[in-house]
Amino acid sequence: MTNLKSITVFMGSRDGSKPEYQQKTIELAHALASKDYEVVYGGGKDGLMGLLATEVMQKGGRVVGVSPKNLAEEEINEYQITRLIQVHSMDERKEALISLGDGFIALPGGFGTLEEFSQVISWNKINLIHKPIVLLNVDKFYDPLMGFLEQIVEYQFAEQRDMSFLFKADTIPEALDFLENYN
Repeated sequence: MTNLKSITVFMGSRDGSKPEYQQKTIELAHALASKDYEVVYGGGKDGLMGLLATEVMQKGGRVVGVSPKNLAEEEINEYQITRLIQVHSMDERKEALISLGDGFIALPGGFGTLEEFSQVISWNKINLIHKPIVLLNVDKFYDPLMGFLEQIVEYQFAEQRDMSFLFKADTIPEALDFLENYN
């Protein structure tokens, strides 16, 4: 059973094309704050990132942002979250996001989101970490990716056990249940 104190959330620095993405981000923020998890995220103020941080803080939660000093996207103001950690590079950002989280949730996002949760998958695979990750499948966003990951196993580039730390959840309760009960 996982001893979850903090959850790192990967997501877009843009809103995406569907209002469901923003709505699910708000619902997740409220759920994480109500369960008193420290929320770790990429430190941006725009898109789903900024929305998550703002909503967690409004519900009395704790938010840690990790942002490179030279990032093109605007970081959230230090006073708008519990703590802002500034790092020198995107690689340092990923390392901090992974080390600070006891578990991970990926909301819809772009290439950065893909890179972040791919790093978690890779590090679990080679035993650098043993931490669960959930793809929150808002409006079937992660269905194509899960098909690809299943194909990797089918074509024997990975084993089924390599997928044991990864879960695709259609609801927030499913996502939190997986993280909280991960063995």
